Amino acid sequence: MNQNTNWGTRIQVHSIRHVFTMTNVFSWNYLNAWSIHVNTYQSDNSTPGYIPPEKFLFLNQQVINFCDDADGVKDGVIANPRNCRFRPESLLCKYFPANNTDCFTPAQVVNLENIYRDYSETNNSYIFPAFEKGSEGMWPITVTGTTWSLQPLYYAEQVLNVSGSSYDGLGLNFSTIQLAQEINPGQVIADDPDLTPYFNRNGKILHYHGWADGLISSRSSIHYYTSVERTMNCTFSNNYRLFMVPGMVNLV
Repeated sequence: MNQNTNWGTRIQVHSIRHVFTMTNVFSWNYLNAWSIHVNTYQSDNSTPGYIPPEKFLFLNQQVINFCDDADGVKDGVIANPRNCRFRPESLLCKYFPANNTDCFTPAQVVNLENIYRDYSETNNSYIFPAFEKGSEGMWPITVTGTTWSLQPLYYAEQVLNVSGSSYDGLGLNFSTIQLAQEINPGQVIADDPDLTPYFNRNGKILHYHGWADGLISSRSSIHYYTSVERTMNCTFSNNYRLFMVPGMVNLV
């Protein structure tokens, strides 16, 4: 199953004009920052920790094999990755036959643990949640060590007002992330948790996100939903429902 989550921010911004909508992405800034951050771990293929893209597919199969039947059903789908207790150390080459070329070195295991880690800046400011277990099948195209062209251009041309050709996207720092959050160029940050005006008009949101999304972290949707829950002074189960879909990836 596939889903296209790329228009989530735009849909939420326009949702005031619709009775039903589906949303997934809310902070273009934090999403970009996290995506760039994750790719810094893969930016130098000469380092001992670099993980060749084909190993991500082996990783994904190992994760699914380990966590598939946590729900009591062996169907090739991880029902809820938050219940998955897969340990990256289980991929170490000492646990595989000598001729296995897909296993991981200790340095690669450390790098993998970094990719699985939520992104917080040096001052412990939380930026974005990490990928979930089971999303690794998309990593050969999303965790490549390079950035999507629009990501550095957003910070260079819209935030810093400098030439994109002179800006090192992988060198993104926290001060630039903060500035982007403050000025919100193009009004692309649609993460306001106060949906009172919309709910007062009996607006309804059907929000879904695939657990196996390897482009946009699934928990970003959960975080937004809980931020709405903390902000609203009323119950809203008749206005806003979130559905996390097992095995669903992102239609890139």
